[in-house]
Amino acid sequence: MTANKNNKRTLAGMFALAILTTIGLVIFTVYGARYVSMHQFRSKPFLYLVPQERVVGPAAVFPGTLLSAYGYSIQLPWVGIASRIKTQSISGLVFQSGQIFQVHNPALVIGWRSELTRPGNTYVLNKLTAAFGGTCCQTNYAIVERILNASPKQQHFLQSAKQSMAFGILLTYKSAYIGKDTFEVISFRSRHAKGFQIGSPGRSKSVRLVVFPKDGSELWMDISSSAAALRQEEIDRIFASIRRQSN
Repeated sequence: MTANKNNKRTLAGMFALAILTTIGLVIFTVYGARYVSMHQFRSKPFLYLVPQERVVGPAAVFPGTLLSAYGYSIQLPWVGIASRIKTQSISGLVFQSGQIFQVHNPALVIGWRSELTRPGNTYVLNKLTAAFGGTCCQTNYAIVERILNASPKQQHFLQSAKQSMAFGILLTYKSAYIGKDTFEVISFRSRHAKGFQIGSPGRSKSVRLVVFPKDGSELWMDISSSAAALRQEEIDRIFASIRRQSN
């Protein structure tokens, strides 16, 4: 009898241990991976940057150089062209004073909406809409806005699995937009366009504008200077001057 009791106790203990181990594995699978993911994102300070809104007034008349590229006209606040950049993917100007301005061919810029809705590639779209609703991915601008406004602060240890997954996706994409040398992100809005400035003149080596004209395609513009530091008013002027050229 004593041996049988001991065996029963041993079996009961093993059964209880198995249950506890299973529960522990489930908890680790759900929350351990989440903790690792949260720590990964929180160790990158630049991911905490979110766009600060800036309203840009009408473009003023000022000395400069007019660039026509990919169906758009852009007024640049510098004169004295040193050379021109013209490839299949980029059009731009290099100025004698050291500034470099480049526009990426919009036909080669991957649109988020078309990419996420491509047949067989809707996994990410489904995860984002499940967490934030259908309006979060209706346009390219809405998707980029959602990505850049994501922050590790929005991740919580006990939040739902779909929320945790969605923020993990957004922060992964955000890492592709900004890096450790980014000190500022600005949200622009004017009469003719809206978009984002990634980088701070005077602190970042270069500034990227991601522009969504009201009547055209998404534009990526890179601005840098090998001499004098860029100024924010120069960036504002460029943004305010973007126009779709009439046919």
